Amino acid sequence: MRTLIFILALIVFQSKSNAQQISGEAHYQTKQKGKIEISGTGMTEARKKEITKQFKKSLHKEFTLTFTSQASLWKQDESMNVNLSSGNNMAVSLGGDKMLYKNTATRSYIRQDDFMGKLFSIRDSLPEFNWRLEDETKKIGNYTCYKATYIKETEQPDFLKVHTDKDKEKGNKKEEQPSTVKKQVIVTAWYTPEIPVNNGPDSYWGLPGLILEIHDGGKTMICDRIVLKDEAVDLPVPDKGKVVDEEEMKKIRQDKYQEMQKMHKKSGNKKSSGISITITKG
Repeated sequence: MRTLIFILALIVFQSKSNAQQISGEAHYQTKQKGKIEISGTGMTEARKKEITKQFKKSLHKEFTLTFTSQASLWKQDESMNVNLSSGNNMAVSLGGDKMLYKNTATRSYIRQDDFMGKLFSIRDSLPEFNWRLEDETKKIGNYTCYKATYIKETEQPDFLKVHTDKDKEKGNKKEEQPSTVKKQVIVTAWYTPEIPVNNGPDSYWGLPGLILEIHDGGKTMICDRIVLKDEAVDLPVPDKGKVVDEEEMKKIRQDKYQEMQKMHKKSGNKKSSGISITITKG
């Protein structure tokens, strides 16, 4: 049955995509599960409540996917400033120059992203999704959508694995490396062959129709509005930031993480009435 669904979807996809050049905009509501823990004496209870409120607000965002038959641009609709300090000297800015350009014809992407105040242009090959087409269908707006799933292997930092004071007393001075935990996540997508573009929100793609809904662990993306256009859509290719590939960007993050860990160790030897903010997502 799944083979028949795939063949029918592929026939519809190819016939429509060959008949015309599709373009338009799809608007998505995104939600991310997460929690924030604030400890320390350097912040009032009122301030903690305000930061918690802003953090919860930051988990709900709106994005626009501007697409053609072969490419797309994914960008947050609005920038959001979240102040995470007891004063007014630190903020997390979301949106702005951040964007993701995907070209399904060349199977490549350009992700323009800000890391620690520096802009990067990450350029690499699109990830391959081993989608499994399912029998189930449902309506999203006026579109009939088909279900697809795949199993994603992930590695996440193991924040629970820490050295105790007893370990330090035993003279365990081995350089501490960020440990990770491997886990599997079932990603569920809903796509419609009625819009025959091989694309979707964020980094998702590879189905015979536009992906209108994604469930990926604690992250959900749902399309709530689509505007199809008769004229061609101009997709600007991101061209700002230092050019790196995904592996280089991963190393930059790891090096910065280790640097911050060392700084945290040094500051841990001093008494402080500051604050500690722990954010967990997913």
